[in-house]
Amino acid sequence: MGWRALSIIGVMAAMVAPQAYACSPVQLAEPLPGESGEDFHNRYTILAREREATLLREREAHALAQATMIFVARTAQWPSPSRSRLRDRPVEEPFGPSGRQPPTYTKHFTPIAWLRGPRPRLRFGVPIDLSSCGYDGVGETAFAEPGDLLIFFATSSRLSRQSLIDAIPVEQVTDPALLAFVARLQR
Repeated sequence: MGWRALSIIGVMAAMVAPQAYACSPVQLAEPLPGESGEDFHNRYTILAREREATLLREREAHALAQATMIFVARTAQWPSPSRSRLRDRPVEEPFGPSGRQPPTYTKHFTPIAWLRGPRPRLRFGVPIDLSSCGYDGVGETAFAEPGDLLIFFATSSRLSRQSLIDAIPVEQVTDPALLAFVARLQR
């Protein structure tokens, strides 16, 4: 069987595999023999925090190595108070009149500080899509509330979902250079 046939089989298998596997939680540990439920819960919580910290450090290291632009942006309120009306017509809320979130919507961010690369000055949008695992954006953008600050890592000054590598809330950064940048920002 040639490499093309194997490639086609691999793509087809990925298409028919249940998507639930992609967002299933990872089982970090099994209860030890004789371990109480409370002890297991405490041990599991510690393991989960350690794993989360390791994954965050890996995300930061990857983003820092790949990014040509690093900046902090504030999650913008939608609609903007200054642009809540357009030609005397109300601007629709992103979630529509029913208040329910649609399958795809856009969150807006306003750059406020720069660490590396060209300085984006205009508000930009990040599409948030509904997947089988819930809402998905770039990094933590799907969970950002109006006013939240995120550090964005990008490969290009044309900000789009393709050029954005990651977005991490400023409270979660662990890299010393990023911590110093955030500390200067918060003064």
